[in-house]
Amino acid sequence: MNIDLLRTFLAVAEHESLRRAADYMHLTPSAVSARIRQLERSLNTRLFERSKSGVQLTPAGLKLASRSRNLLREWQDIRQEVGQGSSDSILVRLGAPGALWQARLLAATADFCRSRPNMHFVLKTGGRRELATMLIGDELDCVVLPEQLAYPGFESRRVAVLRLIPVATPDIPADEAVRFSHFVEVDWGDSFRDRLEQVGVLLPVAAVQINVAWLGLDWLLRTGGTAWLPQHLVRAHIEAGRLVRIPGPETVNLDVYAAFNQEHIGAEAMVRALRDSMAEVEG
Repeated sequence: MNIDLLRTFLAVAEHESLRRAADYMHLTPSAVSARIRQLERSLNTRLFERSKSGVQLTPAGLKLASRSRNLLREWQDIRQEVGQGSSDSILVRLGAPGALWQARLLAATADFCRSRPNMHFVLKTGGRRELATMLIGDELDCVVLPEQLAYPGFESRRVAVLRLIPVATPDIPADEAVRFSHFVEVDWGDSFRDRLEQVGVLLPVAAVQINVAWLGLDWLLRTGGTAWLPQHLVRAHIEAGRLVRIPGPETVNLDVYAAFNQEHIGAEAMVRALRDSMAEVEG
């Protein structure tokens, strides 16, 4: 049985909508629909009655929903027991965007690892949505993101602050820079745009959209333009004259959250250590 199919099935059952389940799981509606069709084919039965208002569980779907929650809990127990190898060994799979690894997260994780010799780590990086999907899909035990993640069985705790500043390449005239001409959009989540709108900063349609900060910085330096980027990533480039700080908009401070599987033995201890070590990151 594919565990991801069961997770998707339960999300659709809870939200009674393929689209709302897709938003919840950071997937596309077509991906969710395909998973449900695959599950229905494997069981040779319909699990949902579909209508314009949404979806409802069939009698077979109700039976599967009841059993699936127990299956997922049992799978988590098996994964923990087998993945640990020995009885005193704990595997932690941690993911975060590259900008957070570079700010303070990597050092904080290394400090925690040295203090817990019985823990073994798998570290991954990626875009915001990609990492959230990996956590929900049980490919990661914990992710650190510039937003909260709400999903059954997981908890989000604030661990740090991410400082973003507006920058431009020197070839962009000042009057165009304040309008964010040739804007390079890095995916910082909805809370970032909401924060800007609250202070009257409206961003234009992006010339290019990028999901990770280091790639956004590299693109900006190669092609020119404007962007909001972490302070620690751009400080040296500003000092060297490769970038300039756009006057006007204030620094945007985004809360950073660690979302973790509540059933994982070591995840909560790791999140507490990250919060103590990362309380204020410069970018």
